[in-house]
Amino acid sequence: MAGNAIFTAVRIANMATPSRDNDNRNDNRRSLIIECGDHNRDRNASSDGDPIGHKDSGHDWYAQLKNNKIEDNIYENCKGVCVVWGFRFGNNRSFKPKDNEFKKNKLKAGSERSVLLEFKNSGGGDGNKFKDNEMDGSAADRGDLLRSGLED
Repeated sequence: MAGNAIFTAVRIANMATPSRDNDNRNDNRRSLIIECGDHNRDRNASSDGDPIGHKDSGHDWYAQLKNNKIEDNIYENCKGVCVVWGFRFGNNRSFKPKDNEFKKNKLKAGSERSVLLEFKNSGGGDGNKFKDNEMDGSAADRGDLLRSGLED
């Protein structure tokens, strides 16, 4: 991941791996933002999340983010929060991320405090798994990530 990226329910691939974000200096955009959706599925996808062939029919809503793997990413010196999980833009986005895996990601932070994960709007959602993530450096902070979500 070069620079800043926003992954919303309709823009994230089923697997976001591997990527690297170095020295994020933009306070308005975090390295990775996992947003809540305003619909439980993408209208251009089946109930399983597979594309149904409606090419270029528009994406005027945000589908719930589900069944994705976010792994093997390196966040380096984010100078704040690296990953925001459950961000809600507007009141109608009530579908929280569901059944996603956030694993084997690494935060490197030497001198300026960097926070790997921050939950917004009542936490991480349903069925999401956080495991085998790693902190490296004296300024690396796990944030809202539970100890069980860290590498053994």
